[in-house]
Amino acid sequence: MGAYLDKVGNGLHDMCMFGWLGGNADPDNFLYGLLSADMAKTPGAANAALWKNTEYTEICLKAQKIFDKGERTKLYMKAQEIFHADAPWLPLAHSTVVRCYSKKLHDVPLRPNGLNSFQMVWKEK
Repeated sequence: MGAYLDKVGNGLHDMCMFGWLGGNADPDNFLYGLLSADMAKTPGAANAALWKNTEYTEICLKAQKIFDKGERTKLYMKAQEIFHADAPWLPLAHSTVVRCYSKKLHDVPLRPNGLNSFQMVWKEK
């Protein structure tokens, strides 16, 4: 796997396949972090397509500085329209997180990113 990541991060590929798990609920984590021109720099490119769209990147940078949710949503929607038009990726699938639960368990973390720590979970006898 190390050779694969090294080659992709250095742009030595014609096509690649990756998955992504957002670490938070902010669209910037995905849209800027994986698709901006700033992240298309080798070595170590997070933008594996090496797609460089200046308008897209500027929209994402502008959205990072706005606190109003409605305004940020409009900007990220515009960014997604640009992504859709240029199609630097072909999204294949989106996972569904399934959880099992028992009323006897307490303090179970249910984070949307699936990165759960169960250290504080306790069970009734």
